[in-house]
Amino acid sequence: MRLGSPAAAALLVLLCSCGDEGLSASERAALEQLGPLGKPPSSPSNAVADDERAVGLGQALFFDPDLSKAGTGIACVDCHQPKMGWSDDLQFSSGAEGPMARHSQTLTNVAYNQFLFWDGRADSLWSQAYAATTKVHEVDQVYLLGHLGEMADYAQTYTALFGPMPDPLTASEDELQEVVINCGKVIEAYERTLISTNSALDRWIAGDEAALTEQELRGAALFVGKGGCVECHAGPNLSDGWFHNIGLPAASDGRDASVGLADLQANANNAAGEWSDDPEWGAAQLAAIAKRVQKAGGALVGAHKTPTLRDVVARPRFGHDGRITDLRTWIERYRDAKVDPGAVGQVDPKYVERDLDDAEITDLIAFLGALTGDPASTEVGY
Repeated sequence: MRLGSPAAAALLVLLCSCGDEGLSASERAALEQLGPLGKPPSSPSNAVADDERAVGLGQALFFDPDLSKAGTGIACVDCHQPKMGWSDDLQFSSGAEGPMARHSQTLTNVAYNQFLFWDGRADSLWSQAYAATTKVHEVDQVYLLGHLGEMADYAQTYTALFGPMPDPLTASEDELQEVVINCGKVIEAYERTLISTNSALDRWIAGDEAALTEQELRGAALFVGKGGCVECHAGPNLSDGWFHNIGLPAASDGRDASVGLADLQANANNAAGEWSDDPEWGAAQLAAIAKRVQKAGGALVGAHKTPTLRDVVARPRFGHDGRITDLRTWIERYRDAKVDPGAVGQVDPKYVERDLDDAEITDLIAFLGALTGDPASTEVGY
């Protein structure tokens, strides 16, 4: 091919336009760290975490309105609705006694979380489910045991997993608690299946260069570049799994990560406690967490957990206080590094003003839409 010929010119244009789509080498490398999403980590403290029988029973309990205080009819799915990104549209989610202190967190990819609740006070999904059943749903333990026994499918699967259920009329306090704990363990088994993957970003990382539009690629560059999003929403699950103070008002109960992580160590139902199926593993995890908490010190005051951004566009509200109902307003908050009245502690050093104009925010929102994956199982109707 003669240098300067039309064919050579065309080839030069093709070589220059292929591959980068406007991304720098460092931006491309940073984006490639956001996938693929591998299998969830194991759950050693729950021996039935990946048992298909437990998944089925946990799914049934998740959608069961009788897993709550008599007359309230609150099911897990009421606060974690599939069509709302496994969250809900209330600013403060409702428990058996009325509104709670925070907006409900998404359950999307919750199996990848080391800490549960906004303040991190649980270190396993089964412990979180137990706390929700007893403190949010306020279920009567004797009633719950009777309900399980009355439902033939429930009783049969429960017995196959955990052995015979005690008699509701003679059960001891420990026996009753064990039943509720075991319900938490099967709910964990179900929630571990709520996985979102194979998003447009995942397909792009896998080599499908056409999976992201030009606008989404511009947003992607902002996400890992001057937008600074990746500083906290890192890794394949798009969350660092830690806690940050972003200047939101304190919750009405005053709890934050400094309180929740301290309570985790003393929680009798943590992964090192008597109900754990591997307390030695749990103790090692708690020791590592204690060191990290000590190192963080006062930075945990006013801090709450970083949620995953997978399927984020499906959620109707954002932040632990649930006041913001659209992504643009939420991102503008980060752009301006806004601090609200009633905020406590010092904002995270990463929470600084970002030089983003309106068009760039639009591009960033487009990229967030590319984080939507395959829908999780919703085989039980609602």
